[in-house]
Amino acid sequence: MAKAASRRHAPASGARRIETPPPAQGGRGVPFLLGLCCGIALTLLFTRGEDRTLESPLPKAGTASIPEVRFEFPEVLRDAEVLVPYVEEYLDGEAKPEEVGEYLLQAGAFRNAEDADRRRAMILLQDLPARTVAVRRDGGTWHRVLVGPFENRRTARAAQLALLREDIDSLVLRSEP
Repeated sequence: MAKAASRRHAPASGARRIETPPPAQGGRGVPFLLGLCCGIALTLLFTRGEDRTLESPLPKAGTASIPEVRFEFPEVLRDAEVLVPYVEEYLDGEAKPEEVGEYLLQAGAFRNAEDADRRRAMILLQDLPARTVAVRRDGGTWHRVLVGPFENRRTARAAQLALLREDIDSLVLRSEP
């Protein structure tokens, strides 16, 4: 009967099943310790006998001089020519006579008339004189917002700074008399 019971559980191919014992509870520590010991042994093997001293990249006193370092960029700057735009406000010293004419600020150019009127209203709220002018360019109509006129450059610049405080960029235009 024992033979019959073993035949029932045996695989059909005739191979016998080999049972392995369950793993021990402390089985993980042994491979770790073995690897740690091998690592220490290899480190000692490769570093044994070598005299490791840090060498300075600078030459020792009395042996050789430090190679001379030469920077080229002062020569490049000396030979470079920088063109600075001419800006009247940045000039110090002598005052230049004002040019004759009226100054205007262009605070935008819009294809839509409603956008130009909205910008003009924002400028009028700042107590600055503003108007819109329709100009035909490139087959279409542009609506320019003009601020002014101002009698000198200084008042035009003050108005331009007031517009900048409201995030409105503008261009200074000068009209001939």
